[in-house]
Amino acid sequence: MFDYVDRVQRLSREGFEAATAVPAALTREFEVAAEGQKNYSSKAFQDAQVYARKILGVRSFGEAVEAQTEFLNGARRDYWDRARQLNDFYFNLLEALAKPTEGFVEKISREVTVVSKGSS
Repeated sequence: MFDYVDRVQRLSREGFEAATAVPAALTREFEVAAEGQKNYSSKAFQDAQVYARKILGVRSFGEAVEAQTEFLNGARRDYWDRARQLNDFYFNLLEALAKPTEGFVEKISREVTVVSKGSS
């Protein structure tokens, strides 16, 4: 009986430790995402300023088309780079959520099996 109580207490402690590790991992991932978003927004704003200066200084229709094409290609490239970074962020976030509890379910299953065999 006491062995069962000790096992339950140990599993509860391990579960609590795993659960308290999750917020720290989430904080790190969100800090990385926030920094990436800040950098992306800053670069997009700077690129828009450069584009505005270029478009205001054009002397022909061809120069305007060239400036606009250059800006749009850069914006598209930056957008897809940021989309890939966000994809990595979500993957890392899920990984960080799952990592502390890795193997915990298996431990509980083993303990339940041992306890149920012992009580039979």
